[in-house]
Amino acid sequence: MHVRMSIIFVALLVLSMCTGPQGKNRGQKRSAATVASPGKNLSEPVRHAPGKVITVRPSHQDPVVPIGLRCIKRAYPQVRSIDAHGLTLISGERFIWDRGRDHMSLKRRLEDPDLKTMMSQCYSPGRHGTPPLVNHDPGRARVESFFRAIYGKRSSSVIKHLKSVTPPVGKAGIRVRVSSINAIDERLARIFGGLTAPKMKFRALFTGSAGYHWRTVAGTARLSAHSFGIAIDINPKYGDYWRWDRGADVYKNRVPVEIVTAFEGEGFIWGGKWYHYDTMHFEYRPELLDPECICPVVPDNPAL
Repeated sequence: MHVRMSIIFVALLVLSMCTGPQGKNRGQKRSAATVASPGKNLSEPVRHAPGKVITVRPSHQDPVVPIGLRCIKRAYPQVRSIDAHGLTLISGERFIWDRGRDHMSLKRRLEDPDLKTMMSQCYSPGRHGTPPLVNHDPGRARVESFFRAIYGKRSSSVIKHLKSVTPPVGKAGIRVRVSSINAIDERLARIFGGLTAPKMKFRALFTGSAGYHWRTVAGTARLSAHSFGIAIDINPKYGDYWRWDRGADVYKNRVPVEIVTAFEGEGFIWGGKWYHYDTMHFEYRPELLDPECICPVVPDNPAL
């Protein structure tokens, strides 16, 4: 009898050790998430939390879809699907995420970027605390074939979708032509509508505004965003451009933050947040303003 009781006691003790806190913790450790630095790898999925980014390690059966691709898909209804290697448009056209551009010079990456390069620099909406970092130009790299597929492969294709929008300048006959694809014309009309009275102090900034213009970027063979009807330049008298200020090497801006936030609220990025600054330039790039792809919040600087 005593021997039988001893055997039962030992069996219960072993069972409790296997199912106790230590065994439970070991199972939790295997599935625990690891903490990574914000923006360390845009190819890893994240869940945003105050002060940290949680990186979830994928299994081999579930490849990681880069964050940048997720932002692009949400921004453009023309994207049918995304996967770990790229995206496919509704038209069937395929674009590869990473074509090995990381080792190239800045000039080469701008001349022939892949989607990874296009999304590699985060954009900071609202005020920003310091002038842009050296060579930090979010949105300046564009996969030209992607924008041709969305807005038109030739000037004649783009022109078919252009609409005229009246800027808040108080003068009849002035129009800015932009694409109606993705409702860019409607977005611009809302921006202009919000900048009319009682904010008529901004009228002068829009005199001489320009939208669609099929042309290359100055000093390059790359098509400008204006070629697709997705960009607008405000009055150049109030704009500053890095090519005009060569040698000065000093960031300049005279565009009020109210103008910037109005455009950003409708999915436009601002060239004043580029190291190679172009403060008169606004460009519809909603993928860079997706909450999952923007930069962490930085302190305000009234001077910018």
